[in-house]
Amino acid sequence: MSLAAVREALSRLVADGLVVAEDQRGFRVSPISEFDLEDLTRTRIEIEVLALRRSMEAGGDAWMADVRQAWDDLRHAPYMNPSDASQHNEGWNTLHDRFHRTLTQACGMVWLLRFRDSLHEQSERYRRLARPAGLFTRDPFTEHANIAEAVFARDADTAALLLKQHFTKTMELVRAAGKAENSPFHLPEKVDVADGKRRKSMRS
Repeated sequence: MSLAAVREALSRLVADGLVVAEDQRGFRVSPISEFDLEDLTRTRIEIEVLALRRSMEAGGDAWMADVRQAWDDLRHAPYMNPSDASQHNEGWNTLHDRFHRTLTQACGMVWLLRFRDSLHEQSERYRRLARPAGLFTRDPFTEHANIAEAVFARDADTAALLLKQHFTKTMELVRAAGKAENSPFHLPEKVDVADGKRRKSMRS
């Protein structure tokens, strides 16, 4: 791969907030923190719930068929790797991403979907970093089944509430993994992005 291609790829990662560009020093992975996780999750809930509600208002039979197909594919996929039960199934991850994207794709707002996709990528970074801690005890089938059923019933309020609870649950699990004793994943309270030094949150 050429240097120009590498720089272009890094620039895209900077635009997505996954990499930080530093003057005269190059690039580094964006820092993580509990404060950022909470802010990210709150923002993602606001954006994705709005996109979901818009989709449920505007989405017709074709969109609903897509949601049913995405859910059917997800519910039949094994959550853990069939050949190694200690590892997460990457195929499930792909279908999981598609399910959530399909829920919002009928919103009719291109920029809203772009923001949604960027927030999703940031959330996935936290989830993947925290997973090795082994503290992700949840029932993903039931969580997603309940969301899907609310969408099929055109019950926007229930679907929005369930989606909010789903994202909040992920945040809580990531935070617990980052605070657990002997966890390979560490989550500082707050990071000063300007100089990369960790500092305590000033929240009251």
